[in-house]
Amino acid sequence: MSLNQRRLRQFALWGVALYVLCAAADGVLTHYGLGDDTALEANPFVRWTMDRMGVTWALVLHKASIGLACSFIALRVGPAIHRSEAWIWRVPMLPPVRLWMRRGDRSWLALIPLYGMCLAQALAAALWTSAR
Repeated sequence: MSLNQRRLRQFALWGVALYVLCAAADGVLTHYGLGDDTALEANPFVRWTMDRMGVTWALVLHKASIGLACSFIALRVGPAIHRSEAWIWRVPMLPPVRLWMRRGDRSWLALIPLYGMCLAQALAAALWTSAR
């Protein structure tokens, strides 16, 4: 494993830990903010799940599924981009993007969904603190 791959994996693992903290904060504050009134949930899919499974289990399901998807992208797709695997080049890209991808190691792109969701979870938690 090269130094770049090791650093990418380290950033991915830190991102997973950060996501767990931010998602837990958002989940706890959402649970506290909603109470038993799922009508306050803005996401209709999450609200539908809450009505069927209960607030706690719906939040756990949604936070875990998003975390697993982003973690998979960060931990599996990043190294694939680094190795320039064949399937990467079959992903639809505009010609300037394809040229940009060939000019250097772009494996850091796989971290964007993970850190983006960390930011979204942190913002959502912050909004709950100001709502109550």
